[in-house]
Amino acid sequence: MTDSILESINNFLIEIRYSPNAKILDYRGTWAETVSKHMELNEWQIQENRFDIYDKQNIRRFFVSYRNAGAQIRNCTTRNHFPDQVNKFLRYVFDQKAFGSTLFVERFGVRARFGTAFNGTYEELLQRYTTKFITINPDAQKLINGKIVDVGAPIDFSTSIGNIKSTSGPMPKKQLQSVFNNEDNLPDVALFFDFDYWVRPNTTLTDKEILSKTKLFSGEVWDLNEKLSSLILK
Repeated sequence: MTDSILESINNFLIEIRYSPNAKILDYRGTWAETVSKHMELNEWQIQENRFDIYDKQNIRRFFVSYRNAGAQIRNCTTRNHFPDQVNKFLRYVFDQKAFGSTLFVERFGVRARFGTAFNGTYEELLQRYTTKFITINPDAQKLINGKIVDVGAPIDFSTSIGNIKSTSGPMPKKQLQSVFNNEDNLPDVALFFDFDYWVRPNTTLTDKEILSKTKLFSGEVWDLNEKLSSLILK
């Protein structure tokens, strides 16, 4: 019996860059052990400037260094899964006296990559993508004088709370494998979206403000993927 094909794939990342804090280096070993227990993860790695905790399948990974901290979680099943896990991790870290509950944040970003299976051919998905999302001017198509075989659209835009750098397009299985290289049983064809939602506050933020941004940014990219995928695929 073979495993079923994944209908939806995602990979969420968060990174918080802050003013360097050399004190963190003194607690790498202790924190690696205590944070791993708190997050119920059995693996950890201590490097010169940071420590990582993760599971053997590398589905969940968290790290802290002297100038940034973050997390990566694969295949979140609900809108709140990623922010809830990050909340649990960061709350514990913020409670450590050497880390503190406020940070001078230089950059804050949530990046999410999505692949949604399409039950049709690559050519059919390409046609939907170029008619429902990124349309090509008929005059331009005449000048091209050829068959369009691939389209990828980088679009950068801003919202009231930050900036989003995005790319998207239809992908065959081989291309999906280069993006989601830890996944098995990928679909033959999928619609791909990549959203990098970021801000450069360059100011001091409290733990509550950082946790609030995590939930807000991750929720917005989740909703963007759902709405745009629905537009194109349905």
